[in-house]
Amino acid sequence: MARRGQVLSEDARERISIALRKQWADGKRRSGRIGKSSAFKGRTHSESSKLKNSLAHVGPKNARWAGRISVTCPCGKEFLTQPCRINRGWGKFCSLSCSRKYNPGKRVRCGPDHHNWRGGITPLQKKIRNSLMAKGWRNAIFERDNWSCQICGIRGGKLHAHHLKSFSKNPDLRFSLENGITLCVDCHRTKHIGVFNSLGDAVQARHMAAKQQYGEFAPMGGVS
Repeated sequence: MARRGQVLSEDARERISIALRKQWADGKRRSGRIGKSSAFKGRTHSESSKLKNSLAHVGPKNARWAGRISVTCPCGKEFLTQPCRINRGWGKFCSLSCSRKYNPGKRVRCGPDHHNWRGGITPLQKKIRNSLMAKGWRNAIFERDNWSCQICGIRGGKLHAHHLKSFSKNPDLRFSLENGITLCVDCHRTKHIGVFNSLGDAVQARHMAAKQQYGEFAPMGGVS
């Protein structure tokens, strides 16, 4: 076999050509593409063959299947996961705590074990606001209020979950549904600025004018 950069002589090229033509003639070499050398050219699959091929790629057997299947964690709890995660060796445990308990040899890189750990300098308030519990509380407030601002009535857009009683002064009411209300950006800003503040009055007036002009599709920030 010629090496990279090596130039073959005319005699070597002729001998290789003859050998390849003989292999083609004996059926020892053929192309995998549809064409003159394809054994399947001109043929079609039968209905039973089509059905068999279709069933072989249905549901979890399909590489692009986006559904989920039920898996039992070593702790006994059943949960849903994607087949692709199982094929990659993931999706075996229902939670991070079970992964640490039943797979202690695997290093979980979080907290002090993470390479970017800086000694726990993240403020406590930021940790609480970015926690899964806080995200669940916000979604519950939005669903209860039908994703609508409870002051101006605009539905959708950029919404905030506002604490009726102070977040910092009432830690026991931080995740209480009775202490939350859905507000749009402008109404939330007005709440914190103060409705009797001149700037707050201007923001509220501009926002209400936009709502009267555009209805529930009023642009954020109002009209100037």
